Amino acid sequence: MGLGIVGLHLTAMASMRVAAVPVYSPQLMMLAATTAVACSGSALWLEFHPWTIQAIASSIRKIGSTFLLLATAILGMHYIAMIAVNFQPNTQITAQTFYDRASDLLRDADIAMYRAKTHGN
Repeated sequence: MGLGIVGLHLTAMASMRVAAVPVYSPQLMMLAATTAVACSGSALWLEFHPWTIQAIASSIRKIGSTFLLLATAILGMHYIAMIAVNFQPNTQITAQTFYDRASDLLRDADIAMYRAKTHGN
C-alpha cells in the first residue's frame, strides 16, 4: 500500500505541465517512501493482525488509530516529497499546449520521451 501512495504522488507530479524540471533529493525521497511504507504497513498490521483483534477491545479506538496511521502515511509522504523536490527552470519547455486531437498529444509525448532518453534524464 505504501508503494501505491508513492506511485500516486510521483504520477501526479509527473503529470504537471510547468516550464520547469523537478529535481529530487534522493535522501528525502527515500525518507518519504519509507514513511509511506512503514505507516501504511503498520495500519494494515493494526487492523488485521490477530493479536490486535484481542488486545484492542474498542473498535472505535482501533479504527481511529488505523486512520491516523494511514493519514500519516499519505500526508507524511506528500509533504516530505514536496520538500525533496526542487523545480529548475527549463527554457526548452514552452507554454501549455492544448490539443484538438489525441494523436498530436501522443506525438509530442513520444518526442519528449525520446529527448529525455537521449539526454539521460
